[in-house]
Amino acid sequence: MKDKRSGKIVIVSHCILNVHSLEDNLAIYSGLEEEVVELLIKKGVGIYQIPCPEVELSGIFRKALPKESYEHPKIRNLYR
Repeated sequence: MKDKRSGKIVIVSHCILNVHSLEDNLAIYSGLEEEVVELLIKKGVGIYQIPCPEVELSGIFRKALPKESYEHPKIRNLYR
């Protein structure tokens, strides 16, 4: 029997898949980013989900921060 796996895996941050990990008023879907998931299914790839850096750093209930605040060395290190 032939293996039907594509052998392709996409690494996706948790916040791309689960809009509930986003800051308030940023989600455009009710639960997950449907277009992203549908595209990955269509392409026949597996998903390896990694933690959202902002959730790891500040938790699920956090306030929106200006873009400049993400340049802090601690945050940059976490993203790496």
